[in-house]
Amino acid sequence: MSGIGGRIAISLIDDGSQIHSLLRSTMTLNQSWTGNAASPDWSGNNNPIIYADIRNGVTPLDAVSNVKWSYNGTEITFNSNNISTNAGISGVFQKITHNSMPALKIIGNLAKSDSVNESVVALSGSVVVDTAVLPVYATINIRLSSFAQNGGYDAYIDSVDGRFAIENDGDTLYLYNVLKQAGVSDVATVQASDYIAEFYINGVQAASSKVTTQTIGGSTYYQLTVGDSDILDYAIIECKCYKKTAGAKGAYIMSSFIEVNDISDPEMMYISSTVGGTGIPSSQTTETGEGNDNSIHAGQYVDYDIWVATSTDVTDVNTMFAHYYIQLLTAQKEVYMGEVANANLGTPIASGSFKGYRKMLSPSTIFPSITSGHGMCRITAEHVKTLGRKMSGSVIASDVELTESM
Repeated sequence: MSGIGGRIAISLIDDGSQIHSLLRSTMTLNQSWTGNAASPDWSGNNNPIIYADIRNGVTPLDAVSNVKWSYNGTEITFNSNNISTNAGISGVFQKITHNSMPALKIIGNLAKSDSVNESVVALSGSVVVDTAVLPVYATINIRLSSFAQNGGYDAYIDSVDGRFAIENDGDTLYLYNVLKQAGVSDVATVQASDYIAEFYINGVQAASSKVTTQTIGGSTYYQLTVGDSDILDYAIIECKCYKKTAGAKGAYIMSSFIEVNDISDPEMMYISSTVGGTGIPSSQTTETGEGNDNSIHAGQYVDYDIWVATSTDVTDVNTMFAHYYIQLLTAQKEVYMGEVANANLGTPIASGSFKGYRKMLSPSTIFPSITSGHGMCRITAEHVKTLGRKMSGSVIASDVELTESM
C-alpha cells in the first residue's frame, strides 16, 4: 500500500429513494451497416437526440451540474461549437439542450464495417435536492449491427409514440418490432404477414392478447401493448423472430431487445450501508450510512442491504422483488466482468441484455439469513483496489430471475 494512505472511496449510484436518472432518445438508437452504407442515415436531418430525464421520486428536475458525457467509457471532448472531437467519433455528437436538460444530438453515422457492436453513451453529473448535492449517472445503449452477421437480417424494437417508460399511473406503451432484410440493392422491411414474432417480458412470453399487428407508415408490424401492471420498475422486452413455413413457425431468425422503465410507481429502492472491519472502535463496531458514498481504509468493508418499499414507509417491503442484481463499474466507468470473491455476489450474467449484472446470493456465509425481499452484498477494500481504487454500482431489483438464456 506504499504511497496510498489506505483510503479508498466507494460510490454507489443513488438508491432511487430520491433520484431516478434515465437517458432517453427521441428515436430508436439502432443503426446497421448494409455493406456499403449505414441505415438509417444519421448524417443528414434524421438525427436522434439523447437527453436526460432526472426525477426526485416522480417529480422531474430541470437542473444538472458538472455534466460529463462519455462514449464506451471514454469522456467525450467538444470544440467551441459543441461538436465531438474524439478519434473515431469526431463530428458525430453535438452537445445541446432538450426540454431544458442536457442532451446529445447524433449528427453523424456510427455503424461502419469495422464498428459493429453495442455502444454505451453515459451521462454523469450532480443535482441539488433540499441543499444536498447528489450524484447522477445514467446510460443508454446504441445498437450497431451488420446485416451480414445476421444472415441478411436486422431487427429492433421501436415505440409508436417514442415512449419507452411508464410515466403516470394507467399509461400504456405500444412497442413494435421492425425486421429488415438486405437485398441486392436495398434494405426492405419484412411484413408481419411474412414471419412470426414472439414477445417476452423479463423472459416470460407475453399473452397473445397483448400482441397484435398494426400498419404504420404503409408497413405491417407486430405490436406489443405494455401497461403499468406488466412491469415493476424495470423490464427487458425481447422479440424473437421466426421464418414462416407453410403458415407455421419455422427456423429462428434473430431476436431484438429493448429496456423499459416504470417511473410512475411510488415504490422506491432503498440502500443501507454498514462499514466494518479493521480500525472500527470496539465501542462502535459499525458505522452506518445512507448508501450513496462511503470511504473505507485497508482491511475494512461495506455491507449493503437493499430493498424496495413505498416512498412513505421504508418498512413496507415489497417481497415480490425477490431477485437483486448489481452492475459494478470501475474507476473508469467500465463494467467489471471479473470475479468478486467473498462478496455474496455471483458471476456476471453473460447475456448481452444484462450488461454484466450479477446476482446477490442467498443464503451465504456472509449473510446466512437474508430477510425475504432484501438483497445484500459486501464490498471490501481489496475489491475497490482491484477496480481502480474507486468504484460505483448500479442496482436493479426484479420479480423474476434473470438468466443467461433470456
